[in-house]
Amino acid sequence: MTRESMPSAVLAIVVAGAIPAALAYLALREEPESAVSGPIEPAFLLDLGDLHLKHGHLEGARLAYARVRESASEPALRGRAEYGLALVDLARKDLAAAVPHLEKAIELVPDEGRANLRVDLAEVLFALGRVAESEAVVDLVLSSPARPEVHRRLAALYRDRARGLASRVEARLAAAPDDRGQLAFLGDIYAEMLGEAPKAISVYERLLALEPGNLVLLDRLVALSLQLQDFARARTHGEVLAARLERDPRARLGVLRLLAELALAAKDPDRAIALLTESESIAASEEKDDLRVRALEIRKASGTLAEEIARLETEGELDCLWLVYTRVEPDKAKALEVARKILEKDPDGPRALAAVVSAASAAGEDEEVARAGARLLEIAPEASKAAILPYAAAMRKLARLEEAARALRAAAEKVPGLAPACHIAIAGLAGPEERAASLARAVEAARASGDAGICLETAAVLRAAGAADQALAVVEAGFGLGPTGETSSGLAWERILALEALGRAAEAEAACRALARDLETGSEARRAAERKVLELMQKQGKPIKIETDG
Repeated sequence: MTRESMPSAVLAIVVAGAIPAALAYLALREEPESAVSGPIEPAFLLDLGDLHLKHGHLEGARLAYARVRESASEPALRGRAEYGLALVDLARKDLAAAVPHLEKAIELVPDEGRANLRVDLAEVLFALGRVAESEAVVDLVLSSPARPEVHRRLAALYRDRARGLASRVEARLAAAPDDRGQLAFLGDIYAEMLGEAPKAISVYERLLALEPGNLVLLDRLVALSLQLQDFARARTHGEVLAARLERDPRARLGVLRLLAELALAAKDPDRAIALLTESESIAASEEKDDLRVRALEIRKASGTLAEEIARLETEGELDCLWLVYTRVEPDKAKALEVARKILEKDPDGPRALAAVVSAASAAGEDEEVARAGARLLEIAPEASKAAILPYAAAMRKLARLEEAARALRAAAEKVPGLAPACHIAIAGLAGPEERAASLARAVEAARASGDAGICLETAAVLRAAGAADQALAVVEAGFGLGPTGETSSGLAWERILALEALGRAAEAEAACRALARDLETGSEARRAAERKVLELMQKQGKPIKIETDG
């Protein structure tokens, strides 16, 4: 084997997972009679020491590092070896022995590597009770530029002595008030370690004066100001932040929405509405309605909604009028009137057809629901999810069961994601035998979707349709897909409700307790789960004990 091939050979062995073989190979080169013996590069010896150390072979590691220290000509390599020897001593819990190795390593390594080594030394000295020496080393760290990771390590070292660390950084700033790294570090100490938001704000604002476009600083200042309920300051920094986020529409949208609420808190509804209107211009289409509704709600609270409705009617802004009569000031008759006008302007528009189905269903206009629903299922089934059950209900009242079933089956074939809802709707149109078959198809379609969200939606509809057994089966299928966040919580709730509907209150209670444990303490979701536990206990006739301290 040639000398040049040795590094790749060692690497191949290590990558293959044969660490002992790699150690044996490297050790072989140290044997005088070995066929591959000869001068060994320090880098190989450092590799050997690192492998020994990783696998707990401390004497082997010590010998390898010591040989580098004695033979290497480059100071950086000797410094790396001294650090390795310190790690061996630390692994042996001989902290005092590690100190001189760390000190020597600091002398030998390049400048950029010294800060982390000094933090190592400060930690060891502190652990030895040599606090004054430890703090002297910390002062050396603070006296030179350091990366954020070094500051994080210092924060960990001073976790229980944050006040002292703040004092040391403030002393440094007294001599160099424009040191941006120290200002950022001091702000973090006050914000994260001491929880003193006013002082953190003061420090961050000093830094912001030096870095006016720092988005991270602006964001922190907004958050801290909100924490203190200093809405005026939050608004001031938020407006600067929004202006700086022109190239990041998603982030800018979040800031604009916050600014709208802050303007409302400052009793400036016109400004709040203007900010929501600006937000609408950069929002995704599915978010625009929520922004419009919020603006309309503000108008309602400020007494200007009637004036706005008159303007919308004059200018023919039907989409906004639809939101007024369905979400802000619900009015079934007016909502249907607006939906008809929207459909008149766009006879085959999916949004228009869906609006008519919704409004006509609420108003009891079954023929209209049937016409619009059938057309929507035919030309845009992917947009028909919310229309499926109202359409099926209207067709059932009109005794047009076969026609409805055909339309729903066709939609399920075109859009597999709709299949669970379509089969559930068909079950509502059928007799007992066909109902069971349709519900089984709904369960199978939900499982086949591979989408936990579809499983959640399907379970809710199945349970509402009185098919709790099938709902529970779909819930378990959904959990098998590894759901997270709200989908996981939603499935957990559906499991509880399905078990309750099946009369399995004890199992429902256990599931509810498990859900409550996973939810954030004090959150509304956790309180709802705890209330449900009490309700399920009452159903079982269990005594409810209220425990108090003492």
